[in-house]
Amino acid sequence: MLSAIRTEYRVHGRNLRDPGLWAMLTYRFGVWARQQHFAPCRWILGKIYGCLAFLSVILTGMKVDRGARIGNRFRVLHAGGIFISNRAVIGDDVIVMHNVTIGVDPLGRAPTIHDGVFIGPGACILGHIQVGAGSRIGPNAVVMQDIPENTIVTVPAPTKMPNLSPPVSVVKINRIRRMEDGAASGS
Repeated sequence: MLSAIRTEYRVHGRNLRDPGLWAMLTYRFGVWARQQHFAPCRWILGKIYGCLAFLSVILTGMKVDRGARIGNRFRVLHAGGIFISNRAVIGDDVIVMHNVTIGVDPLGRAPTIHDGVFIGPGACILGHIQVGAGSRIGPNAVVMQDIPENTIVTVPAPTKMPNLSPPVSVVKINRIRRMEDGAASGS
């Protein structure tokens, strides 16, 4: 357990104020508590984990269930709005940003995310899929099918729409004319 604490501390930039650090420490404690062989000890540690997990969601904005299998050096860049299903499998060196959901499909199947994946803000990865090693999931992407290794997944940028409002100079001229018309009718 102590080596896991040291590793998480280093991964999260040796910053005790990092909410991602505290969420991951809570997760690692929950996994460690579940692995205890002495049943009464496991039960007590499980209750402590339950309280810590509840507080962690409130204080960090992250829900990382201890049932998830998360590899080493999992990094949370911006904590907040992150949900990781208890059935998710995540490899080593994965980086996650804020407002990310790694969840299940209607049948309760969760994704497997391989090593070295970057998940941008607002991304949703749902269902029984594989995200290949080294892939990059862009902001606000919704991923519901397998992604090959070293692939970049993005949401298409919106097409540029023509500006239908009049230019600023026309608006100023119309405003000046109205003021002149109001002054002329008032005299």
